[in-house]
Amino acid sequence: MDKKIFTLILITVLFLSGCAETPSLEEENIQDEEELKETEQTTEQDETIVEEEEELKETEDSETAGKILTIEINNAAFSQKYATIETGTTVVWVNKEKYPHQINHVSPNHKFRSPILREGDSFNHTFNETGEYSYFCLIFETMGTIKVEDNP
Repeated sequence: MDKKIFTLILITVLFLSGCAETPSLEEENIQDEEELKETEQTTEQDETIVEEEEELKETEDSETAGKILTIEINNAAFSQKYATIETGTTVVWVNKEKYPHQINHVSPNHKFRSPILREGDSFNHTFNETGEYSYFCLIFETMGTIKVEDNP
């Protein structure tokens, strides 16, 4: 008797599990298409955000454009040993001679440090904080100072 009840229960369970609704292939394709559309919308939103960020950066860059000081390195010396600039100004050091140079901020934390600059190479640093920044060429030990003041 126990075998008959067990068999009847097993057949009922199998029958009921077979009657459960499973999505058709067409329904799965529709669901996949909806997920794809959501992904495409998210991607478009992300691209829009990136474009807006790039436009903002271009605007910021154009607002600070013109605040550039170029210091040339020639005959193992800087073209300007002392310079006063406004915050937000970018200083560009350009090596104009065949000997290598390396620009280093005189500070334990080195706020800026260039790679070795070969002839024609340049290095730039934007000064966003007021103060005096002494720097030197690590190779030739030539010194210079940049004084940064607030914008008027």
